[in-house]
Amino acid sequence: MNILFCSEGFIIDGVATYNVHMSAALHLAGHRTAILGRWLGFHGLQRQHRRLGVEVLQYYSPFVVCDHAVKMGVSFQPDAIITDGRRGFPLALAIHQETGAPIYTNFMDDVTGKNKPGRTIDEIITNSVALTSPEERFVKEAENISACRLPVRKIRRAIVPELLPELAPPYRSPFRVLCIGRTSRFKFRGQLSIVKNALRLMRYIPDIEITVVGGGWRLAYFMKEALEANIRAGRRLIRIAGYQADPAPYIARSTVVCGGSTCGLEGILSCRPVIAMSGFFLGLITPENLDRAVETYYAERDGDQGIGIGDDRAVEALIDLYERWNDEDIATMTKTLHDSIRPRFSPQSAAEEWLSLIVQH
Repeated sequence: MNILFCSEGFIIDGVATYNVHMSAALHLAGHRTAILGRWLGFHGLQRQHRRLGVEVLQYYSPFVVCDHAVKMGVSFQPDAIITDGRRGFPLALAIHQETGAPIYTNFMDDVTGKNKPGRTIDEIITNSVALTSPEERFVKEAENISACRLPVRKIRRAIVPELLPELAPPYRSPFRVLCIGRTSRFKFRGQLSIVKNALRLMRYIPDIEITVVGGGWRLAYFMKEALEANIRAGRRLIRIAGYQADPAPYIARSTVVCGGSTCGLEGILSCRPVIAMSGFFLGLITPENLDRAVETYYAERDGDQGIGIGDDRAVEALIDLYERWNDEDIATMTKTLHDSIRPRFSPQSAAEEWLSLIVQH
């Protein structure tokens, strides 16, 4: 079976990461898979796709939909098209109109919150054969749309171990803090708080090292704070790594991961303690609050409270973790979390769930 993933382009975000793992899972299940999207810079995920055997159909255009893109999609001869409810949907629709291949629209955020021309919820319902999501809240939102008579399925996310291997537990010294995630409007405040309080953290944690992995124009704030802190510290206390298509080497080098959404999940699956924070704050993930972390997608959808300007809970969480650190306890906790989470993201199971839906159409 030829399965085509349509995206708005090769950027680094939650949808793009989902596509990397899910397209690879379907390829590993014995199907020909491809990802179609625009070239949007040198920090895309094309290499990860190719490494896992997925065909990369890349084009250069200021527009998501153009004649060349549609021709590339048609030439793949798709039997099924998987896309998201964002900018990728109009491209999927254009290819569907040429090939008749059924569209499966996968929601990674609000189902009805972004009704824009070419991808309104009515257009999506009219032209899709099924709606899917890896998150229960979006499945329920789709089911509650009165005009929707389509199958609505929750299909788990896939995490391919080749991209994110299990690591040995970390040690406390040096205490390497990895702040990871896009510096978007609602998600950067926890990370910025850590960077702003780096000198304070150094008083409690003398060998602390902070690395920031992520992108966006707000990274300029981080660069300014890092320059000042490094000068005052007399050493490279903070490193700004920026966009990184492959976070695995940075996670492997870290002692603790500070981030939410997919970044939080990647930290757990790499056997690292994770302080979950994104638009919201959950703090250190433990076996006791793991279900809450999964439910909120690691502080992406909800949490104890939103993170505002001047909110230093992430700083306090780091100090508390350092002071309570015990190598054996951390090794046990990270292993327990890893073993609990890994089966939930089985690429084999995710592929089977997708294929059971696709074969019905």
